[in-house]
Amino acid sequence: MTSAAHTRLERVRASAGIVKLAPQQIEDELGGPIDAEFLAETLRELFDEADPKGGVLGSLNQLLTIASKAAALAPLGGEDSESAACAIEVAAAFALDSAGMRLHLATSTLHPSPARRTPLKRTTLGTMQPLDTTIPDPALIVLIGAAGRGKSTWPHTQVLELDQFRATVSDSPSRQETTGDAADVLKLILERRRARKLNTVIDAASLIVQ
Repeated sequence: MTSAAHTRLERVRASAGIVKLAPQQIEDELGGPIDAEFLAETLRELFDEADPKGGVLGSLNQLLTIASKAAALAPLGGEDSESAACAIEVAAAFALDSAGMRLHLATSTLHPSPARRTPLKRTTLGTMQPLDTTIPDPALIVLIGAAGRGKSTWPHTQVLELDQFRATVSDSPSRQETTGDAADVLKLILERRRARKLNTVIDAASLIVQ
C-alpha cells in the first residue's frame, strides 16, 4: 500500500469511527420508556418507505454501490473483479430490498405513517371477485399464483411480469434457466418506479429462482 493510500485509509477509519457512534446514541435513546409511535419513527430514520434512499440504509446502499463499481475496476483479473463487484452489489441491494422492506413492515405495524394511510376501498379487478382491501399509495404489490387466476387484471402499466422479462431476455417465457436474468431486469425497473413513488405490481408464479 502506498503512502497516499495509507493516508486515505486512515481517513476512512476515522469516518467509520464517527459513524459507529450514531447507532450507540440511538441505542441509548431506545433504552428508556418508549411507545410504538416513537419506535416506528426512530426506525424510519434507518429506512423510510417514502424515501428509501434517504435513510441510513439508503446511505449504506449508496456506499456499497460505489464500492461495487470500484471493485469492478480493481486489478484482480476479470472474473475475480467481477465476482467481488457482484458480491458487494448484492449486499447493497440487501440493505434496501431485504433489510429495508422488513423495517417497513415493522414500522407499518407499529405506527403507520399518516401520509401512507388510505381509507378502506372496494376494488374490482376484471374477472376477480370484488375485494375489500386497503392499498397504500404508493405500494409494492406482489402477486403469486398459477396462470388464469387473475394476476394480470391489474392496470398493465403497473405490472412487472416475470414471464414477460424471461421472454425479453431469451425469446421464451418458459425458459426457467433465464429467471435470474429476468429478475435482474425486473429489479432495475422496480427501482426506477420506486424512486418515482409509483404503484407497482410484481406478477410471478413463484418467488423461487430456478
